[in-house]
Amino acid sequence: MRLRLDFVGAPEVARLYAAADAAVLNYREVFSSGALPLALSEGVPMVAPPGGTAAEVAGPALEPIVDGDVPAAVAAVRRVSSAARGEAARSAGRAASWESMAVKIASASRGEPDG
Repeated sequence: MRLRLDFVGAPEVARLYAAADAAVLNYREVFSSGALPLALSEGVPMVAPPGGTAAEVAGPALEPIVDGDVPAAVAAVRRVSSAARGEAARSAGRAASWESMAVKIASASRGEPDG
């Protein structure tokens, strides 16, 4: 495992996602993160809190975690790293277009039911 804390330019993003077993979104709640659809479009399953849009968008490609539980997060990365989860991520990525996510975010910000 290698941790990178520097800037990653656009040409390198696809290569890094191709090498990744999972994308870990370290938010308390995923709502409008571009990292979610980007990882899914690259076929990378997710480890993230189940609140917000993460569970709805990622579906079976999501392995939920509880905020601050590091051992559980490590176990979640191990569970989510599989070919089946990668295919689920690709499928969710195809369904989660930027346009469909924008509609959901706009509806939620207006307090409307899922649009």
